[in-house]
Amino acid sequence: MSNKLSGVRAMATEELEAAIASTAKKIHELLEQIGATSDPREKRRLERRLKELPILRLWQLGQIS
Repeated sequence: MSNKLSGVRAMATEELEAAIASTAKKIHELLEQIGATSDPREKRRLERRLKELPILRLWQLGQIS
């Protein structure tokens, strides 16, 4: 039974690591989009999303520990 549980934990860790990498990629993409847009409304929307992603990333990092 312990083998099953360790396998589940390893898979969850791999998924979290993939999610962390994806979040980092989204942060960089948003930074590029913010620099490229001239629409103030779109820029505010992107900046709001940009503020949320580091919080998500910290939560994901906490789940691995």
